[in-house]
Amino acid sequence: MSEEAIEEACLVCLNNCNCKRCMRLDGPIRHLKNLELKFTKEEKVQYSKFILQLLLPSLKKFNAEQSGKKNVEAEIKGIS
Repeated sequence: MSEEAIEEACLVCLNNCNCKRCMRLDGPIRHLKNLELKFTKEEKVQYSKFILQLLLPSLKKFNAEQSGKKNVEAEIKGIS
């Protein structure tokens, strides 16, 4: 079944769904599907830096844990 055929048969895509979840939505789902976000290069860089600042502590912690596990495995195998 093609994507277009699904959209033609889907009650949600036709804005005719009566489930609680869809009834609570403020706007039609089709509007959200066709939404195009446009960012300037400067905004993209700014958002990328922000995401990196949020992720960096977790990534450093993950890296430290993985390095510790590698060292333990190396000691068990007698490599180190």
